[in-house]
Amino acid sequence: MTVCRHPLDVLISILHFSSVQTSTGSWLDGRGGDESTIAQATPSSVEFLDYAVSMRADILLSVSRQWKMVRDCLAVQYENLVENPVAASET
Repeated sequence: MTVCRHPLDVLISILHFSSVQTSTGSWLDGRGGDESTIAQATPSSVEFLDYAVSMRADILLSVSRQWKMVRDCLAVQYENLVENPVAASET
């Protein structure tokens, strides 16, 4: 099972998370770096905009896409899961 979420929502979530948790360098074995450049950024800052189009962001955003290609992987939309967990998991 993989949970899919709109990429912009994922990026905003990473931005918020990185402001309170600085140990993101271990995500995916540190491929593409870490989130230190956006630790104090805002969604409209140059730092965040640069991050959003970086290799690191692309690597993190590709995880759900890659899992969706795995045979028999159940892909669930995050928004549907939040709205109705039982119905979303039965899709």
